[in-house]
Amino acid sequence: MGNYIFILGRDPELSVLELKSYLEARNIEYEILEKNKHLVVLEMQKLDFNKMIKELGGIVKIAETGFKSFYDGEKNKVLYGESNYGSSLEIDFRQEFKKEGINAYLNAKGIITPSKSLRLDAEFILFKDYLGKIIAVFNPKEYKERDKRPFLDPLRVSSIRLSKILINLSQAREGDLLLDPFCGLGTVLQEALLMNVKVIGLDKDAKTVKQCEANLNWLGKKGFEVFKADAVELSKHVKEVDCVATEPYLGPFLKRLPTDGEAKKIVKELEKLYFDLFKEFDKVVKKRVAIILPRFRTRNNERYKVDVNSIIEGTDFEVVDDFPIDYYGEESRIEREIWVLKRKV
Repeated sequence: MGNYIFILGRDPELSVLELKSYLEARNIEYEILEKNKHLVVLEMQKLDFNKMIKELGGIVKIAETGFKSFYDGEKNKVLYGESNYGSSLEIDFRQEFKKEGINAYLNAKGIITPSKSLRLDAEFILFKDYLGKIIAVFNPKEYKERDKRPFLDPLRVSSIRLSKILINLSQAREGDLLLDPFCGLGTVLQEALLMNVKVIGLDKDAKTVKQCEANLNWLGKKGFEVFKADAVELSKHVKEVDCVATEPYLGPFLKRLPTDGEAKKIVKELEKLYFDLFKEFDKVVKKRVAIILPRFRTRNNERYKVDVNSIIEGTDFEVVDDFPIDYYGEESRIEREIWVLKRKV
């Protein structure tokens, strides 16, 4: 067991929930030692952290404490960076490098972006009494590469980051079967496949289904099926899945903030859709559902949202502790909440 520092993304509370869910899904024991809006320190076993950071959407960097050497490479001259998140530790990094026969030059200080981190030979985190050496960094270039898929419409796809978060909140793990009944162009399916999770996608539009299949074929991964089907009839096409990760239909496109009456009408229509949807989930889902649900802000600055307790009434689902949680994504007249539901014990 060791102590590891996880640098959090722009939604720190959500990032921590995703991390906890990821570890619990894999039966990895951990203890939270420290936490703030920038980072969380965990006591846990050593893992393949480079693999882990590729699979997490809300973690930017991972550092280990108690390391034996300041530099593990073969260069004689290195560029390093340091970030202090509230520590009184005084470390003479150049002197420490010199002890190892290395000439080191400070190249970055403060909050260092992942792109900058990847250009450094070594990077360190100081927090309270912890000194951590960065061992894994999120690489934004990997997202850009995946945006070269055959079909991409920013108005019709979930972000890669959000897709990963939903997958991990669903507690899908390698070998599981995940369902996205509103798969669109397949971002959730794509990210799950990269985690070696098998997937099924549904969409009502035949053209979108073909485009989704093209995107997944481009990815070069096996283990997917995509059907033209209505989500509220999904049990006709799907017998059983382990979990669901999805951003469903959130209501009509709004050119302006709705009135109270308009918002109430939209919510009522969506409640019918989501009620039917969860009846279908109840038939086929073995474990968890991670789902985005809308909240409507009106011109009077009132907020209206669907009644989840009413929607899941009569099913075997219950809301997981700590949810819902707000998701602050792209600018929209519709606010979004992430809900996670599990089978009742």
